[in-house]
Amino acid sequence: MSCKAASVMQHRKPVSSSSIVDAASLNDEGVARVKGLVKVKAPALSS
Repeated sequence: MSCKAASVMQHRKPVSSSSIVDAASLNDEGVARVKGLVKVKAPALSS
């Protein structure tokens, strides 16, 4: 487990900066999709 966690952390550190840039560039579209999914799934989760 610890070895896998360490390798995942090592992989995420260099990728995090680029993924943050991607998330920022796709922020508007991503937020719209997430809100749409939340609106659809919220009633099912609340009930």
